[in-house]
Amino acid sequence: MIGTNYEAEAVYVLSQILLDPKDICALLLSDCGTFFDPLVATWNQTIPPNKPPLNPKKPVQAGKPTLRVLHISDPHIDMDYQIGSEAQCDEHFTLCCRPLNDTNEAIRDQPIKEPAGKWGTTGICDAPYWMVDNLLQQIAQRHKDIDYVIVTGDFESHAIWDYARDTHQRMIRNVSQLIKSHFPDKQIYFALGNHEGVPLDSFAPSFTPEEFHMDWLYGTVADEWKPYIPADQDKTIRFNGCYMVKPWPGFRIISLNNGLGDSLNLFLFINQTDPDGTMSWLSDQLLDAEKAGDKVHIVAHIPPGTAEALEGWSLNYYKLAIRFENTIAAHIMAHVHSEEFYVIYEDPEDFNSRPVDVVFSAPCMTPYSRYNPTYRIYTIDGKYDGSTYQVIDFEEWIMNLTVANQPPYDPTVEQLYPSILKEYGFTANLPSEWSNMINQSVLCMRRTNFIFLG
Repeated sequence: MIGTNYEAEAVYVLSQILLDPKDICALLLSDCGTFFDPLVATWNQTIPPNKPPLNPKKPVQAGKPTLRVLHISDPHIDMDYQIGSEAQCDEHFTLCCRPLNDTNEAIRDQPIKEPAGKWGTTGICDAPYWMVDNLLQQIAQRHKDIDYVIVTGDFESHAIWDYARDTHQRMIRNVSQLIKSHFPDKQIYFALGNHEGVPLDSFAPSFTPEEFHMDWLYGTVADEWKPYIPADQDKTIRFNGCYMVKPWPGFRIISLNNGLGDSLNLFLFINQTDPDGTMSWLSDQLLDAEKAGDKVHIVAHIPPGTAEALEGWSLNYYKLAIRFENTIAAHIMAHVHSEEFYVIYEDPEDFNSRPVDVVFSAPCMTPYSRYNPTYRIYTIDGKYDGSTYQVIDFEEWIMNLTVANQPPYDPTVEQLYPSILKEYGFTANLPSEWSNMINQSVLCMRRTNFIFLG
């Protein structure tokens, strides 16, 4: 059960942060001392000096070579998915479309309100394995022009009470090999998701007792993703789950494990200052790329600024993004399951300041959040001498489960939209365009409120 999964971790964390009776009192009573709130704590990452003269992102010249990059994320595969089982169990459970056991008396003997579909069900149901397999097959057949693949984590289902290290290891190997089998001639760059932790969100820094260490996870992904990770990165990924690759000269991809900045990672309540040197490592990687004149894509799971990213971690990420804005060509993430974006401003506290960059958060493959399974394809400037490696545009495709679950049960993929630029009426994919859309939305909301209040 969940309590059992978290028990040892919680006991250890509490023993480290409640060292004084005053700490316990402050935790329990609002007028008894000052309670340290880790969710709003901040710390200062040393930022390299001597930022080069600003070279802001500009529209990419038409006619230049481009890359096509597939981004898939959050498959959340449920190996216990059962066709025909109850899909509307949300009043009693956090995950439906599974067999009921003898303890499910509340709904076990009730008639099925909505049977789980053959290819998955939008709602509180995760993805059946065969749906993900079919979707990957269709992607590979339809998009033969893909240059490489990005996978930003969360392989496991939302049945967090069942999480165990050995089953997680099997799932990571299984899903990694499944993706490899559909793209055997493509480079695939993975990042860890928060659901890769056991318990959920748990990524223990090395200062914790050995029983909590992450060797079991980092070692598994280091071995499974080895074909795509240079030998000189093996030590790093086994230590903190991060790595850097150079697909070709002038371009680097940094896979960042930001589970070490996750607000639900209880170990960070003890000390969240640059756990295992992850932010310092990122800074060093960016500085090295800057000196070499290379462009960088940062690939991670949890976008900074979301509720599940610690405030201190997010602010330090922003600082590095601003310092290295000439070097970072893209921030590619997911986690939230829906299509979202986050503008990084020169002053993170002022959205009227200069927009520096945009973090792109792609939708998910699981139908868990009431969305159809989705994938994204980026069009990127490259590869040629002087390429900016900026994201020029992107498109999205879905598997329409409403159609797929009706005769003849053909799960055909269809395009959701061909161009985000056309979808939003942008002239180019620039931070200023995304910022303007935010400002227009805020202005519209203010006008609406004025009319309503008047």
